[in-house]
Amino acid sequence: MLLVGPLGAGKTVLARGIAHGLGVDDQLVSPTYTIIAEYRSGSRMLHHVDLYLGLEDIMAGGGYVLVEWGEKMEEILDAPVTPRLRVTLTLSPDGGRDILVEDGAA
Repeated sequence: MLLVGPLGAGKTVLARGIAHGLGVDDQLVSPTYTIIAEYRSGSRMLHHVDLYLGLEDIMAGGGYVLVEWGEKMEEILDAPVTPRLRVTLTLSPDGGRDILVEDGAA
């Protein structure tokens, strides 16, 4: 899943909610300085990454992958990734967030 939006739009907050929904007990933190954080979700792994060039190997591993700043690497995701979602977060004038979810699977 590609998480798209400007700094402060809520990408990490959304990732925390997704991780919670997947049963991750650990507190998910922003991957900005760690580049990648991995969490156990039942029998699968949740990979929370900030634009990371070794991502192809992670995506082929069968776990869940949340990519922050995904818009910067969409062109290199030509390998089959199914399903692939693009979640765009924008700041609305009233201080809230607008969220657009698009199915990127071919």
